[in-house]
This record gives sequence, C-alpha cells and structure tokens, in this order.
Amino acid sequence: MGESSKEKNRRIWARRKQRYAAKPELMEKELARQRAWRRRNKDKINARERHRYATDPEYRAATARPDQSESGFPRKSEGASLTH
Repeated sequence: MGESSKEKNRRIWARRKQRYAAKPELMEKELARQRAWRRRNKDKINARERHRYATDPEYRAATARPDQSESGFPRKSEGASLTH
C-alpha cells in the first residue's frame, strides 16, 4: 500500500524545511512568489471569503472577532458608543 496523503505532505514539508534552512534565499524567493500571487488574485480571494463568511455560520463564528456581536457591530455592553 502507498503512503497516505498526510504522510506525503509531512515528508514534502520536511524536505522544504531542510532546503530553506540550507539556502535562505529559496525561502525569500518562495515568499515573494506567494505575495505576488496574492496581489494578482486578491479580488477573487476576497470575494470567496466574503461569500463563505455570508453563507457559512460555522466559519463566521470561528472567524468572528471577540469584540463584535453577530451583526458585526461593537457590543453595547462593552461601552462602545457613537457619541464622545
């Protein structure tokens, strides 16, 4: 039987970690590539995240900031006020 995908991923990441430790410029190059991809695709990524946040209550609960209510506005009990 072959290795599971989890074992394979673990092996791949261990090998990358060794390469990055030996040659830090590889890590910088990879991070730059990832940043460039994110910049090129940020509209699609943000649209996907907004849709997931709007339609998946479990995701919304997991990613909610503790200082906000379900509606996304500050909680009244925390002393948040619009007047100064």
